Amino acid sequence: DYSDGVRGTDEDRTGPARLTGGGLARPADVKRAAFICFGVAGIAGIALSLWSAWWFILVGAFAILGAWFYTGGKNPYGYRGFGEIAVFVFFGLVAVLGTQYTQSGTVTWIGALTAVAIGSISASVNLANNIRDIPSDRDTGKITLTSVLRDLYVYFEVNGEGQYDKINGAASMGGMKEYIKTVERYYKIQIDNYAVVNFASFPKIIDSLGGVTITITDREINEINNHPKRYGNVYIEKSYEGTEGKQKLNGKQALAYCRIRKIDTDNARADRQKTVLLQVFKKMKGSSTTEMLKVVNDLVGYVYTGYSKKELVSLATYALSNGWMNYETQTFSVPTPEHARGGTYLIGPTQLTPCGSGGGLWLWKSDIPQDAYDLQMKIYGKSNIKLAENRCDYCNLL
Repeated sequence: DYSDGVRGTDEDRTGPARLTGGGLARPADVKRAAFICFGVAGIAGIALSLWSAWWFILVGAFAILGAWFYTGGKNPYGYRGFGEIAVFVFFGLVAVLGTQYTQSGTVTWIGALTAVAIGSISASVNLANNIRDIPSDRDTGKITLTSVLRDLYVYFEVNGEGQYDKINGAASMGGMKEYIKTVERYYKIQIDNYAVVNFASFPKIIDSLGGVTITITDREINEINNHPKRYGNVYIEKSYEGTEGKQKLNGKQALAYCRIRKIDTDNARADRQKTVLLQVFKKMKGSSTTEMLKVVNDLVGYVYTGYSKKELVSLATYALSNGWMNYETQTFSVPTPEHARGGTYLIGPTQLTPCGSGGGLWLWKSDIPQDAYDLQMKIYGKSNIKLAENRCDYCNLL
């Protein structure tokens, strides 16, 4: 329940409800309950082992490790095709033969046949469950750039301790792993991998493509030019007529443009970032395969990602050969303004308290179920989320 829930693999579940994946309990509480159950089972198992055979303690230890690492840990074996083997061993051989030995002090061929039968049935049920969970999302032929606004109020865990804060705290305190888990848990989407582009590498990416041309306003140019320290001593010389027009930006200028926030909102800043990224896609669409692969190869050292350099180049080659660059590119942001409320709050252990501008943090309280539904529709063209017709005001629950 806990491990599948935090990884987002319970998002399309059709069986009995899950606590974590269904949002019925905090992940930390579910994890704590699981380990309490491990403890109770361990104590009972030790008592039974001392009564029958001491080496059952070792069997019990392997059973606990098998239970946890099935879907828990960094590399769960249940996600790598070994789940049925473990189910056959623990639910069949260990359970049946272990029970027979503790009760009669011996193992018979009838017990062995029964163990194989029970193990096979258990493995087949597990296999059917896994096949049922294979996603059937159709290929929409679209690339969706989604911005998760950093001021979104969420729950996440750091070193096993749960807390409420802005979602960017999940990345800064828990790293990319916790940030991805948080996004998957809230929006019920699966993130297969990631790439982190820092400020130092962003200009190099833009310059490698020969700059980008965007529509910019006088107000945005003045914000950059009038605050050199804030934007890295960048200056943009206007090259269009009127108060708004097309302007070609180099890497440092594009970075300054993406960082603008003081003149409007975080939503507007996210839109600027997506504007630049869309222009990057546009420039890459006009490049040859050789040129694009060279760009990918040159930039690998500037990007922190879960892919190796070989995998990244292979993925780029696959994308080019399968026409990904011709896909429609669309943008989206969560939370959406119509489903969120912004304000200044004091963050308590279990609730938010509105406060004046003199203290607290500016946060977004969001209708997460609605945003999760909209995001799934945007990415996949369908959703596994069913919203009630007469829903309460979700923001008031926070």
